[in-house]
Amino acid sequence: MTRGSCPAAPATIHPPVCPAGATSGSLGLVRPRVVLFGDSITEQSFRPGGWGAALADTYSRKADVVVRGYGGYNTRWALFLMHHIFPLDGIAPPLATTIFFGANDAALLGRTSERQHVPVSEYKENLKNIVNHLKDCSNSMVIVLITPPPIDEEGRERFARDSDDLLSKGHCTERMRGSYLKGQMKWQVSMLVNALS
Repeated sequence: MTRGSCPAAPATIHPPVCPAGATSGSLGLVRPRVVLFGDSITEQSFRPGGWGAALADTYSRKADVVVRGYGGYNTRWALFLMHHIFPLDGIAPPLATTIFFGANDAALLGRTSERQHVPVSEYKENLKNIVNHLKDCSNSMVIVLITPPPIDEEGRERFARDSDDLLSKGHCTERMRGSYLKGQMKWQVSMLVNALS
């Protein structure tokens, strides 16, 4: 191998990703990144059997899967993080990004988690702002919006009863989640964004 060139890889393994600008004195090996951006569901995605861990396993030796999940966050608070996680200059943008918010945005008013509530109209605008910022970072980035997850209302009530945790009762309902899902689905097609529900 000559200095400043990518190392040769046997045909049986994945070759390293090497940018064209590899300079002498460094191997210049850089793998593309896949960023998982979301709330606690994203934050916990690397637990055993989690979807983030499955992605990292699937893309092992092909891409680095980076978790940027923030427990309790909604789309309003995510806007404050966006420029730090996805700067417009400096580091290379991710190859792909998932956006998984909505569970906290759909928190019911008048309950213990109401400070997380974001009205559906603002939720849609916040998601549009996040998507537009990602498109400004890179016009070739794959953007995947993940819809708010289904709510097991009976399971939540059972958990609250069994653990005497009355605060967790009724954080969100399936009906409320449905309005956020519809709000997201209406505009994402026009934005040419992938969706996972």
